Amino acid sequence: TEKSATVCLRNFLLAYSVYGLKSKNSDIQTENGIFIQNGQFNFTVSDKIIPVQDSVPFTFNYTKVIPESIDSIQQNAVIEIPEKIPVRPSAFRFISLGIGVTGVITGFITGHRARLNYNNLVETSSSHDKWDDHYSAGRKYKITTACAVISGSFCLLGFTGFGVSFTF
Repeated sequence: TEKSATVCLRNFLLAYSVYGLKSKNSDIQTENGIFIQNGQFNFTVSDKIIPVQDSVPFTFNYTKVIPESIDSIQQNAVIEIPEKIPVRPSAFRFISLGIGVTGVITGFITGHRARLNYNNLVETSSSHDKWDDHYSAGRKYKITTACAVISGSFCLLGFTGFGVSFTF
């Protein structure tokens, strides 16, 4: 407002704001302010547009003399920077990885057995004396093929869960 005390802004970045920085008080001071792609105008003082270049440090009406009230606020201000909390991977990540690896291993084993059962099925269908074994060979082939597909599904599900676990 027009009745406010002196406003002093130092070392700031104002980016992608709709109205930029608007001050009705002409006693505003800025030092090393960087404005980047603000909407209407970067900087307006008492309804007067102040030309400012994007991405260039800008100083306006700045004096080294700072009112006591602002100086006392700076001396009493305590800024605590929290320690970075280490992020532990969740159990979901390891479970998903285990399911994916298990799916790969069982998929290879059942896929190999399905191939052997297919070869047995072809062999029993070619000669008349082995037709009794043909039914059981076909059944074994269908079961091992289904197991290979289920194992592949677990592989896909596990590795998808593992990948998704990195997004949270």
